[in-house]
Amino acid sequence: DKFLTAKFQLSPQQIEDINNAIDSIKSEGGIITDFQIESSTDTEPIDMEYAGKTGNDALAQRRADAVANELIEMGIDQSIISIETKPEQGPDIYSTEMSKEERDSARIETQDFRYVTISIVYILLKSRIQLTSVC
Repeated sequence: DKFLTAKFQLSPQQIEDINNAIDSIKSEGGIITDFQIESSTDTEPIDMEYAGKTGNDALAQRRADAVANELIEMGIDQSIISIETKPEQGPDIYSTEMSKEERDSARIETQDFRYVTISIVYILLKSRIQLTSVC
């Protein structure tokens, strides 16, 4: 889902969507084997420090960790959660000389690069066949 500039908190709707996806997989008999989180930022410079990282590296990690932490709170085993961060994506259109209007316009242009995706890998067991042979 897309994030506002420099934001990393999940909305209640995003949390509900994750829960619904997990519940749907489980209701179909699916066995979840992996959660793959990909976190991206645009190129707008930000002042942030987190987990030994700075700027957009920190923001991408913080967004991914927000999702991972939510999954862990839902009871997901941390060992099946993987994270890939992609900071500084999209056009490099920001400058320190930009007016507020130019920056607002640039944020609209780069909004597709501020996201986190969650890929849920699972096995779906449709049915079992048991063969019995009598000799």
